[in-house]
Amino acid sequence: MTRSDRIALALSREIVDRLETEPVFVVQRGLANVDKARSKSRGTARMAVDRWNEMLMRSDIAAIRDTLLGDSDDAREMRNSAVFSGVIPEPRRMQIVRGVLNAA
Repeated sequence: MTRSDRIALALSREIVDRLETEPVFVVQRGLANVDKARSKSRGTARMAVDRWNEMLMRSDIAAIRDTLLGDSDDAREMRNSAVFSGVIPEPRRMQIVRGVLNAA
């Protein structure tokens, strides 16, 4: 797993924690970011954003959680979209990134 993959997974774990305690907030934030993420992506990245949009529109918490924590190539690619930008406050996000970098 690359350093970038480890960072994305660590951030995804935090998003899942928030998804379990604040599902409405996480889903609404994800939906609010879909158009911007779609406009900045192409090809398979855009397809990933569209798949996130489908899960978010259904409020499919289990599918969102499973994708965020999945170990497949598909899950890793999905984690790289910016759909959940803003779910984690910036100071906490930086703390998580530093933790991954320091552990390497």
